Formats: sequence, structure tokens, C-alpha cells
Amino acid sequence: MYGNNIARSLEEKGYRVFGVDFDPRAVSRWKKKGRAAQYGDADDPELPELLPLDAQCVVSSLEDKQINLALIKYLKHAGYKGNIAATSYTGRTAKELEKAGADLILLPFVDAAESIPDKLKSLKPHS
Repeated sequence: MYGNNIARSLEEKGYRVFGVDFDPRAVSRWKKKGRAAQYGDADDPELPELLPLDAQCVVSSLEDKQINLALIKYLKHAGYKGNIAATSYTGRTAKELEKAGADLILLPFVDAAESIPDKLKSLKPHS
């Protein structure tokens, strides 16, 4: 769900998105909506071979620290030169992902909380 919401937000801002999911039904739903998608498992060392390594950024919405660390390692080993954004739910994991080579750490709860003041400002007073 988190990854799908990220993809939708990126597309609304004009970015091209290529989704990878280990659930073939999710890939099928993406393709039916006209989105580029590929079946793949993030902890598969052959995954980078499936990815468009000329992409400006790879975004991992996965919660699993070990899979994110492996993905970063695989991308670096495959010669990927773009940015890598990885998801973390804890500060300790965020530091490990940065040390491994992630350029941006997505913190879902922090990121969502930071957008709340703007949303609250947009509320209209009740009469």
C-alpha cells in the first residue's frame, strides 16, 4: 500500500514509475492501469538485472531492513549510479541504510506527521 501511494504521488507530479512486486496479482493490477511493472523479489540477487539501471532513483518501500540492505548491495554491485531511497521505521535502521549507501531514507510516520501542519492550515473554519 505504501509503495503504491508513493508511485501514485510520483506519477501525479509527472515522474515515470516502474514498479516491482513479488505479488503477481499486484503486478497484473499495475499493468491493467497502464503502469510499467515487473514481477520480482527484492532479496533475489538477480533483481538488478530486471531493473532499468538507467533510472534516476530506485525507491524501496519495503519495511525489511535486511532486504533493503541486500537491495542496496545488489544495485551497487550491478553498477547502478542513480539515487537510492529506502524505507525505515527506526532511527537505527535508517543509519544502517545510510551507511550501506542509501541516499534518502523514507520515514513513513515522520514524513506523514510533517505534512499534517499544511493539511491543518488548509482546513476552513466551521460557521
